[in-house]
Amino acid sequence: MIDIWLNIQAWWRRWRNITGRGAGPDLSGYKLKETLSVTNVNYGFHWYHKDDGTYLPIHPEEDWQYHNNDCISIKDDLFELALKRLPKTYQAHLYPYAKAVIESKQTYLYGYFECEMLLPEKAGQWPAFWATAKDKWPCEIDFTEAYSRSDNYKDYRKMQSNVHYETESGEYKKLGAKDHPMPPAAIKNKFFHVGVIWEPDRIEWWYHGYLVRVLTDKAILKALELPMFVHINSGCQPQYQIEDSVTLFRNVKVYQR
Repeated sequence: MIDIWLNIQAWWRRWRNITGRGAGPDLSGYKLKETLSVTNVNYGFHWYHKDDGTYLPIHPEEDWQYHNNDCISIKDDLFELALKRLPKTYQAHLYPYAKAVIESKQTYLYGYFECEMLLPEKAGQWPAFWATAKDKWPCEIDFTEAYSRSDNYKDYRKMQSNVHYETESGEYKKLGAKDHPMPPAAIKNKFFHVGVIWEPDRIEWWYHGYLVRVLTDKAILKALELPMFVHINSGCQPQYQIEDSVTLFRNVKVYQR
């Protein structure tokens, strides 16, 4: 029921064009653990490096894009992550687009995770801020996935949350992607804030200072009880007319009790 009410509030803010940032969560007791910067991140996923010593920067479910270090520029704690049409062949398959993936060197179990994103006004985009376990999938929390389409991407953008997990019987499940509508003026040419509280008893998603989703299901939370890497990335959706772009991320921070 709370998610229904939060969704109503989000649509009301969009309808009323409320662009100011909300007060955000109560972070009493949390202390800054780490701010991601050039000194404490890796380029690409750790599993791009195979046990046999080879390097394969592709995702098994994404046959249209690959990771390229040349798409990354870092200045202190500002990440510029590009998306480019730059075809390259891996394992006899042509990948037309190059994206950028950043992964924290450290893993984290619980805390408050935040970042600011400046989203490109380009078609077919899929930048994201998320976390996943080191050696197990599904075990993933999507803090936000920012999709844009080809028709009205300047006025409407999907800002979605989700969770992927494995049941005790080994079955793959997901909470379900949920769109959190934002007033266009709140994200157009502006840094947009995402904050997520992940604790043993709950996950709370806060977009632009407003609570938009809550997870309290004990079985799902138990399935996520693993240390996770933090990721930011550029990316694209193959079903749309894709444009080259740069997504900016800053103030990517982790707080813990």
